[in-house]
Amino acid sequence: MYGVNIIVTPTLFSFSQLQNFYLWTAIQNNYTTYFWGHMDVVALSFEDRYKPNPEITANEREYAGYESIYTLAVKALRSATSSDPDPNTSNPNKPWAARFFAYDRLALVNRVAFEAIGGWDTHIPFYHTDVICMIG
Repeated sequence: MYGVNIIVTPTLFSFSQLQNFYLWTAIQNNYTTYFWGHMDVVALSFEDRYKPNPEITANEREYAGYESIYTLAVKALRSATSSDPDPNTSNPNKPWAARFFAYDRLALVNRVAFEAIGGWDTHIPFYHTDVICMIG
């Protein structure tokens, strides 16, 4: 419905192997960007940030200002891929590599940036590998 795909891996992977699998899948499917999230996290919209406005009717108030997780993801993707200057970058000459949400529970990945550094070193199986230093 929203273009969300669940891909089952052929075997269990270490963190680095899984990141390379995501990268390989993006290359095979010609995805320029992709989202990935921790397997133990569910991304939800900000339902708790709803603030009623007494100036509007009850029917209008129900969804006033609400943005779904899908809408927020599309906004983030459009912002990241926009040709406008990126206010989040420390070096405008380098492509952005990843946009992290809620520390890193959800990430938007730029395939080209990860291809440029050669992917993840699978001899370092744990999180915060050499790639984090190379893209920083």
